[in-house]
Amino acid sequence: MASCAGSFTAVSRATIGTTSVAIVGPTAVGKTAVGVELCRRVGGEIVSFDSRQVYRGLEICSNAPSAKDLKGVRCHLVGEIPVGEKVDAAGYVGMARPIVEGLIAARRQPVLTAGTGLYLKALLDGLDLGGHAADAELRHRLEDEAKDNLAALNQRLAQLDPAAAVKVDASNRVRVVRAIELVLRRERGDRATTKAAPALAATKIGLEAPRAQLYEWIDARLDTMLAAGWMAEIEVLVDSGAAISGTALSSIGVRELAEVAAGRLKLEVAREAIAKRTRNYAKRQLTWFRADPEVRWLDVTKFTGSDIVEAILDLIEKP
Repeated sequence: MASCAGSFTAVSRATIGTTSVAIVGPTAVGKTAVGVELCRRVGGEIVSFDSRQVYRGLEICSNAPSAKDLKGVRCHLVGEIPVGEKVDAAGYVGMARPIVEGLIAARRQPVLTAGTGLYLKALLDGLDLGGHAADAELRHRLEDEAKDNLAALNQRLAQLDPAAAVKVDASNRVRVVRAIELVLRRERGDRATTKAAPALAATKIGLEAPRAQLYEWIDARLDTMLAAGWMAEIEVLVDSGAAISGTALSSIGVRELAEVAAGRLKLEVAREAIAKRTRNYAKRQLTWFRADPEVRWLDVTKFTGSDIVEAILDLIEKP
């Protein structure tokens, strides 16, 4: 991340507490890199609140964190949903809330970061999803089982509820876990509820940078994404014939690069259009997050290395 160049100090620090930390701000400001280093310091895990990173097949397009980016930190809700499915705020919260509650129950620090402000608001404010309230302990145990042996969990689901097993995507760990959790809870007699979930407490940290610098980072990242095979990713998506959902299709760059792949648009023209859309998106993100009085802001250009993590920890620990 250009804004926080240099190595981070590997000094350990006590877990922040039993609430989440949300790192917000515009695209390309370096939220994921900072979130990863925060997780490494306090024993946390990333929970993405991004409406595009949740899809499989849009890894480059959504700038999803790679294994190298994550440096061993576990990251949730990236690449979980087939690109042909639709997901909305309610669907996202249905996946994310049990993960956050499970992390807190396991004394692992949830670090929420990405760019979809509506998803974060729905998660923290307690959107009414209906159905069963979250069972953090059961969900966490099933997630561990799915991580170790997803095939065995699918077999267990097929034995308990063959009809549900047929409907669920056997490769979608989140959906398999949710399906078997519902089966187990029905068997033990849990009653469904339509009450809104209580709000989740979170400390919100905003990362920002001067506009000219942010736009420079956006342009540099765009070139990096193209060099990493973004065009090929879109070509594979188009050639697969996948039923792309409205959300996935609206991802910045999908439409433009699909036009390039079809020979109807030059790459240089597409690149400029994508850069413009990305800059406008960054403006909208800043407008959204700046409207939240709970966000405490840090200018990333004023920090290097571990300094920004120290600044975040200081803010979190202030009453």
